[in-house]
Amino acid sequence: MPTRIVLYPALATVLAVAVCTAFEPGVLAPSALPAEQQAPTAIPTEPVREQAGLEAYLVDNPSQENLVDVFARNLETGEVTYVRSLEKVPDGQYYGEVLHQGSLYIIRRQGDPSTDEAWTDELWRYSPDGQAGLLFSGQAIGFLTASDENLSAITYYVDQTESGSTSRMAFVRPDGSLVHEISGRLFFPGYDFQPLEWTGGGSVLWAALVGGPRPMALLRVTPASWRLEVFDLTALSVGEYDLNPEAARLAFSDYPFMFDADAPARLQENQTPITLWVLDLETQELRTIATTIARPFAPTWLSATTLEYNHPEEEGRIFTILE
Repeated sequence: MPTRIVLYPALATVLAVAVCTAFEPGVLAPSALPAEQQAPTAIPTEPVREQAGLEAYLVDNPSQENLVDVFARNLETGEVTYVRSLEKVPDGQYYGEVLHQGSLYIIRRQGDPSTDEAWTDELWRYSPDGQAGLLFSGQAIGFLTASDENLSAITYYVDQTESGSTSRMAFVRPDGSLVHEISGRLFFPGYDFQPLEWTGGGSVLWAALVGGPRPMALLRVTPASWRLEVFDLTALSVGEYDLNPEAARLAFSDYPFMFDADAPARLQENQTPITLWVLDLETQELRTIATTIARPFAPTWLSATTLEYNHPEEEGRIFTILE
């Protein structure tokens, strides 16, 4: 059965003495600079008023070679809106662009990881009024910002192989101040953090510790107290999965991750049985939903209680309501 562990910062500090550091506020984190620090030159524009359902993307400026333009596409209507222009990164690139509550979050990579040991990523925030600020810098940055923009969960890489882990997750305010940090070393050395979803308007963060594509544990972080709940999944055969954060349920099957084109045919040839389960993370109850042969379920939560998945025997999708 999976294991659930609950930690608070004080307890984590005690454990850190005997084992390793679970919470390291302000330690080993790259510099998190004030948001007022000037960004690379940006040409501001009026903020995009409606941010829901928008996808940001970049296009080279057609008339100025040193600029890249940021656009927002409405995923419902297809309407495209110009957001702003940014100076291109010499010997680098932008990526991870996200529009959030009228602000643009974007990662600026400087240097080439394959040739430059000193390469770095910078997470910048451009506010609706055009103000730019550096929130965080480090290597291999990923981030997820809460709906109220009060906190951003930022993952990054630390070259510290003797610790058994290179993954950290920092929590940063809109002004760039570092308020908390979690190390992956305590329970799952060698795995990486992956923020999944903020819930409750930013009151809870769900994240995963992953080994390749497979989640080894789920984490629930409550910033009000920095309570950390760890749900160990290593005893389960988690392949494809979908988390229901509101109900604290995990739908998953043991359909394996595919690394070559012949893998599905081998599953079919071996008549490999595949099972779809739902794990209640609060009670640790594991419920079998369906079984099939050599077919993926592709589970998707439609609501807190409704799970949709591939029919185990026919084409098409079906759903189950879980009370």
